[in-house]
Amino acid sequence: MNAVRWYASKNGVPRRLPTVRQVKLAREQVLNVAGAEPWTYEGNGGHLYTTNDLPILVKHVSVGAHGKTYRNSHCVQEFANPVTRADLHLYPEVDGNKLCEARHAKRWQDEVDAALAAPMARSTTGKDYFVNEVALANIDMQGTVAPVMVARWFIRAGKLIAKAHPMRLTLDGVELVIDAREQKTIEIPLTSFVLNIDNLLSSHTQAEWRLPAPDKIH
Repeated sequence: MNAVRWYASKNGVPRRLPTVRQVKLAREQVLNVAGAEPWTYEGNGGHLYTTNDLPILVKHVSVGAHGKTYRNSHCVQEFANPVTRADLHLYPEVDGNKLCEARHAKRWQDEVDAALAAPMARSTTGKDYFVNEVALANIDMQGTVAPVMVARWFIRAGKLIAKAHPMRLTLDGVELVIDAREQKTIEIPLTSFVLNIDNLLSSHTQAEWRLPAPDKIH
């Protein structure tokens, strides 16, 4: 850095250049807001590709320097920018045998921790449905509405769909039981969800649907 300052001064750059310490502090602030640790790999065919840490990228969306939350941070602006937002893919996609990008791969769909892979989906009515939370949804074509535990979110044919575990009431009606058997997992479009966990925390809603509190899970 000192060599750069010397070279700049010899080429007529004004002397009011930042000090080495000032540059380091500025760099640290930038890394806190938007920094990541990319890894570069060499594929079997000799090509190079680079990956980033997804949790760090997600964190930068809402957390800026010094751990403060910024609604107007540059990362948030990228999400709000209609030009760049169209190229940001936030959910795994099931598209037959198509495998063009990471979002088409089974790892994102099935292996990555669901809380990181696609933790939430928002309905057109503004309700947020998080994975590992209870929700009320229409679970079949007959209009049956029942509680489910959301397991994962993914996209198929442009539509958001949840993998969910059915839930049943205990005989005394005071607890919900999760049927976590793989063969019992059901797929539910986001448009079929009725109530989220915030709604189910209401005692009036519990009485209306004859359900226990959503934290009463066996």
